[in-house]
Amino acid sequence: MEITDRQRRLLELCAIRVDRQSVDWSLIARQVQDAIGLDDLSQGIITEKSTAAERSRPVLRKGLRHMGPLADRVTAELEAASEAGARLVTVLDPDYPANLRLIPNLPPFLFYRGTLSDDDARSVAVVGTRQASETGLRRAAQMSRLLARQHVTVVSGLAKGIDTAAHRAALDEGWRTIAVLGTGITRCYPSENRDLAERHPGLAVLAHSSAGQIHLPAPQHCHEWNQPGQRGDRGIKHIRCENAGPSRPRARQEGLPDQFSGHHPAVGEGLCGQARRHRGGRR
Repeated sequence: MEITDRQRRLLELCAIRVDRQSVDWSLIARQVQDAIGLDDLSQGIITEKSTAAERSRPVLRKGLRHMGPLADRVTAELEAASEAGARLVTVLDPDYPANLRLIPNLPPFLFYRGTLSDDDARSVAVVGTRQASETGLRRAAQMSRLLARQHVTVVSGLAKGIDTAAHRAALDEGWRTIAVLGTGITRCYPSENRDLAERHPGLAVLAHSSAGQIHLPAPQHCHEWNQPGQRGDRGIKHIRCENAGPSRPRARQEGLPDQFSGHHPAVGEGLCGQARRHRGGRR
């Protein structure tokens, strides 16, 4: 995989580990968007004034003293991603997903398979439980079909249950869908979705890492993709059903809205009307 010097320097900053601590990735992503932000970070300078900056500054300065292991980690990560047929996009690049630039906790880089499209700026996440009822699966599929017919990209997590139903319904309508993986770009869970993840041209797969050489430290990894907007979407449909499992409380904790309304900018008035009728007119 060919990458620029600036991309490699960014990955090396993300690879820093000191006593199991990392420089805050969102802080890195925010600062490198400034003209000299990457150069400042490479010299141990954090310009942001925040709790994250105070916590990250000593980690950054100590980590920069040992650049050899950082380069090795980056090389291993890139080789694994390349073998998986993945490509790299970073916050330094013009084709970085536009919606992610709108949030404060944006990821500094993503590995992806498939294609990234300007159409993905109109996107909605359809998420829910792995232990879905038949009613829940039908609702997820119906919502994804409605979205696809309006050329709205469906974003989900490729998990069994609601996520799989959402992806397949969007693809059946001949439109795009994006799978955001927490397992790295080289792995697929559950295994029965491997064919869907690797072979369908309408599905793009995104992940924070490939080989695990550069990965989110545990405190960030637990919640990163559950933040509103972190999947790259502009609205969220959370499918609820009987025995909803862990997805529902997690959505509650992260403040994710459960139902569509006109407040989601990616959803046009016509689609909102269809969505309201789909759930019986309730708001």
